[in-house]
Amino acid sequence: MTIWTALRQTYGNAWRFLFALPLIAIAVVGFEGLQHLAEWNAGMYGSLAQFKSAAEDPGRMITGSLKVIWLLVIQYWVTRFVAGGGSARVALTLEPVALRKFAWVFLYSVVSAFVILFIPTFYPAGSPAHRTVAVSMALVELVTLPIGVVLVPWMVGAACGDPRASPIFGIRRAWGSILWGLAVSIVAVLPLMAVHYAFSFYAIGRAPGVTALMLVTDAIVVGFLSVVMCTNQVAIASRMAWRAGETLECSGDLKLVGRAEHAR
Repeated sequence: MTIWTALRQTYGNAWRFLFALPLIAIAVVGFEGLQHLAEWNAGMYGSLAQFKSAAEDPGRMITGSLKVIWLLVIQYWVTRFVAGGGSARVALTLEPVALRKFAWVFLYSVVSAFVILFIPTFYPAGSPAHRTVAVSMALVELVTLPIGVVLVPWMVGAACGDPRASPIFGIRRAWGSILWGLAVSIVAVLPLMAVHYAFSFYAIGRAPGVTALMLVTDAIVVGFLSVVMCTNQVAIASRMAWRAGETLECSGDLKLVGRAEHAR
């Protein structure tokens, strides 16, 4: 699988999921819109100074946390949809092994996300210590991107109900594809992430109508971005499985078939 093939799969499956189960992505738009409403009420978009001072407004942090939790939850449905051959029924199946395995993925993801999100709030906003910690957390997030790629087989396998799914399984399966997976993630996600931040920053200091339009558009972009991030993980996991002589499928219970048998 080439990077170009992975990108086509990532975006193609994202659109297919949106058409099959639109309410899940619309909920992401709703949570992002709720966060923007909290930011608006905190005066965050009045000026650049207000944007910085309201960054850790309680309302923004609460609504942002709800959004993060929902973004982590939809990984289950998106993964099962793609690995299940585009079946909404498979995506929504509450398969016991998958739920148990994915619960650990969810717990790990929540703790990781909230550590980075909330540690800076323990320091006074605008203080040197706060700036240092905020920059440090950003660097940690950047440096640990390869770890996220390494754990992709665990996360995807867990949602599919693979009994082998574990962090150790992820490390073994990802070995040899880490740089490739990192490149695919950056190329697939970075453009949409740039658009997301561009709308947020462009909304600062504008007329109320323009700001509202920018924030609504941004919420829609985030809805699509959230699905793309998940389908991108499945594309990476599929390539890693292929290198191990298997194909990734999900249909109530997991079916992993060797390449030769699958060809028949």
